[in-house]
Amino acid sequence: MDNIARPKRPFKIPAVFSQSEIEDILSCSRTMRYKAVFSLIYSAGLRISEALNIELTDIDFYRKMIHIRNAKGGLDRQVILSEKVAKLINRYISKYNPYSYLFFCLKDKNRKMQKRWLQHIFHEQVTSANISKKVSVHTLRHSFATHLLENNTNLFYIMKLLGHRSVKSTMIYLHMQSLSSLDLKSPLDIFDISLDKVNQANEKQYQLSIA
Repeated sequence: MDNIARPKRPFKIPAVFSQSEIEDILSCSRTMRYKAVFSLIYSAGLRISEALNIELTDIDFYRKMIHIRNAKGGLDRQVILSEKVAKLINRYISKYNPYSYLFFCLKDKNRKMQKRWLQHIFHEQVTSANISKKVSVHTLRHSFATHLLENNTNLFYIMKLLGHRSVKSTMIYLHMQSLSSLDLKSPLDIFDISLDKVNQANEKQYQLSIA
């Protein structure tokens, strides 16, 4: 079996939002409820299921942390609670008065919000923000990790925040960060070469040939 050639899986880099696109998406939220859930997912790098499983008792406003229970692989972990999102969540709780799940089904507060419905609302907001990328709610998690890496956050800290078991899973974000953040220069920019000047005679002859 070891000698049988296996087809290589294509490596595709997931889409990532810019920070301005994140701001545009959140500004298109129809209600505080949706702004709160999408802000929380991006600010803490959550999977959609992790966000929808959060209960009020999982949020520690004093220590600015959220306890994520039974995440992928059955692991628990702590994630950061942004100061801005903490204020938004407090306003959301005062307005919607959840008593079990933080993000509940409007028809039954004992049930959590449905993934499919949240994906639908997210695509509506992306369209309203005039973003044409092929994305999902999970793109917010990718964007969180990529933006942290672009801000020089240690890769192992990002791994811990995302709940990855291996750093290999986190290293994909090395391929996703903006090249401008790496302060790289093309060799052409180093050489003293002028691209403004062309041979005027050859240019004129070319223009006549295509006329």
